[in-house]
Amino acid sequence: MFRRKKEQLATRTKDLQKEIISGILLKENCKVERMKWQLKHVRERKIYKYLLYTICFLGIVIPFFVIAYRNHYIILGGDDAVTQHYPAMLYISRVMKEFWTSLFLEGKLVFPMYEWTVGMGENTIATLNWYGFTDPFYWLAGFFTEEQLPWFYSVFFYMRVYLGGLCCIALLHELNDRKSDMAYVVGALVY
Repeated sequence: MFRRKKEQLATRTKDLQKEIISGILLKENCKVERMKWQLKHVRERKIYKYLLYTICFLGIVIPFFVIAYRNHYIILGGDDAVTQHYPAMLYISRVMKEFWTSLFLEGKLVFPMYEWTVGMGENTIATLNWYGFTDPFYWLAGFFTEEQLPWFYSVFFYMRVYLGGLCCIALLHELNDRKSDMAYVVGALVY
């Protein structure tokens, strides 16, 4: 009799353990499914913010380019762009073209470390770092002709502004994710 009760108790214990384990697994599955749904929901909302910002940004920028193109103008920006940044990009474009040409065609690694035409005769890398020598957009300027560079500079300028707005949305979302999507977009556009 005692043996029989012990066996019944053991089978009940095993059954209870199975039920508990299956209940825990079921609960965990529910949690995982809920987390997947929440992640999908968050992704959709994030994409919506960025998409809304992109549409608003393009709605602001495209008319400027259309007007400039029709009137044969180029949007370079203020005085610093004309007197400093555009000439620096032009110089960097020439240097990059010479560097890659000499490397691939002649097999030589030629880079002007010191030039008298930069500033009042200075180290080119240190001087041009201020003007964007380490900026990947400036390196892309090497793929364009000098006639195309003013348009490239305009597009590159607005691309930087656009990327700054995207980063602003990401930061604002990280700081406080309870705001409406339009609040993030307006904040990024004002930034």
